[in-house]
Amino acid sequence: MVLLHDPPILHVVGPIRRKHKKEFTERFLTHEKAQTGARRASEESNHTSPTGTTNNHDHDPHHEHKAAGWAELFSDLVFVSIIAELSHLIINAFGSSDGGGHRRHLSATDDDHAVSQPFGWTDAYSASVAVILYGMMAWNNWLLDMTYSSRFDRGADVIGRVLAFGSMCSLVVVAGTVGYGFTDSYDVSWAFRAHAVATLFSVAKYARAIFGAPADSEAKTLKLILIPFLVDALFYFIASVEVNHDMENAIYIAFFAQVFRGSLITYNWLAGGLAGKDYYEMSTKIDAHYVTERFGLLSIIVIGESILSLVSGVKASASFGHLDIKTLLAGFIIVFSNWWIYFDNLNMNIVSYHTRGLLIVYLHEALMVSNCFLAAGLGGVLSTAHAEDTPEDAQLLCYSYAVTCTCQFFIRMVTQWSTKAIKQNFKVYCMRLAENIACIAFLFLLGSGCWFEPDRSMLLSLLVAVAFLRVIVDAISTYKDYWLLSPYWDEEGVKFEKPLGDLQNPLRTQCDDMDTSELFRHSSMESGGEGIWGQVGKV
Repeated sequence: MVLLHDPPILHVVGPIRRKHKKEFTERFLTHEKAQTGARRASEESNHTSPTGTTNNHDHDPHHEHKAAGWAELFSDLVFVSIIAELSHLIINAFGSSDGGGHRRHLSATDDDHAVSQPFGWTDAYSASVAVILYGMMAWNNWLLDMTYSSRFDRGADVIGRVLAFGSMCSLVVVAGTVGYGFTDSYDVSWAFRAHAVATLFSVAKYARAIFGAPADSEAKTLKLILIPFLVDALFYFIASVEVNHDMENAIYIAFFAQVFRGSLITYNWLAGGLAGKDYYEMSTKIDAHYVTERFGLLSIIVIGESILSLVSGVKASASFGHLDIKTLLAGFIIVFSNWWIYFDNLNMNIVSYHTRGLLIVYLHEALMVSNCFLAAGLGGVLSTAHAEDTPEDAQLLCYSYAVTCTCQFFIRMVTQWSTKAIKQNFKVYCMRLAENIACIAFLFLLGSGCWFEPDRSMLLSLLVAVAFLRVIVDAISTYKDYWLLSPYWDEEGVKFEKPLGDLQNPLRTQCDDMDTSELFRHSSMESGGEGIWGQVGKV
């Protein structure tokens, strides 16, 4: 029994109209011929880099895509430790750290190097800026490591692992020095210095793979892309020295380094720039299946940090009773809604990484930082359930939840954007858009307190209502717009059920110009019960 790969249709519920059959079959066969030709060309022209990487078949749909290895999962733990420290920094700055409503001021440290907050900022504002800056530093190092693993690493390179170990050691130093934000110049200096060293280790891995590749390898086009990362490391070394003289100038330099790095990467992506050719073509060599998996793994770990924060918040409460159980479950429902929205149809992201990868990456950066604030907000609100109201942690929770909803909405729209799909499912997209606008506006108004300032129980009840609304609307729109199980047919027309995997995406690429609403609205029973696979298999 031979199965047809990359089925261009997922679930057929009614008869397919005859006027679409011929066009549909022709498109499918054309797609099959193109894939066969590309596969043969890839097999004939494979080049392997010194790191053991085969670079020319990353997007062959019949090639076994790279999966996240144990080394990548281990390195993710280092980044998660930074996120955990940043969450604790926010909790200390915004909310109660002892469960009694008494706030711990970050500027009141006992260290000899302690200084007042830069720019005359409050503890909360300074901690927020620190989380954004340190979050960007951690994210950029994680992204550089992830893209290297996607392009070059196949797990058998000892020198590459040694360089990765050096990068992780540097990031562990970052995790150990971010706990007090900008209040300790000694810690800030070491954080900047360690970030620069971690970047240099990642650049060394890239340089070894790029300059050791064959002369005609497309990896050679990446060599000038290393310039933004080298300049970024240089700026952070300068900032680490400037911290001891002027903290404010050091912060300016660090943010400028991030903007400079991001702008050059964006320029190369959009215009070719330093690469000397279309950077988009070169960037598609990233294994999008692997990128999606790594983003998903990191996201689930960050969501796990939210669960740890809400459990810790309840433990910090003065006593444990019915109110604590309610607040714990309410916080978990909020976290669950974020998990539901992000991971629903996650594999729809795969094709979009080839065409909208840069925007998706930057949206994920904002999503990770907002999840960090959300985890801190949950911990702060739950820990003060029995204390007097402190509006700062409630505002933090509402605002961070609103930003998280915004990022998830845009990621969903970017990854699944299709003019044809919007025209054919206009009501579904309008419902999703209206729900997100309403929820985000309500959360911002609730956090601002311009309507009323609810107590903890009322606040969590309203947030749970928002979470349920998001999940219900997403479930309805998913049912109407996409398909959770797909019947597959073999060449003999035998139908069997298989979970939907990453085969959603060939549907979008092959049928984007077709009237897909008609294809999905009608079943294949008109063709004698064989289904579309039975018809195509006999052509």
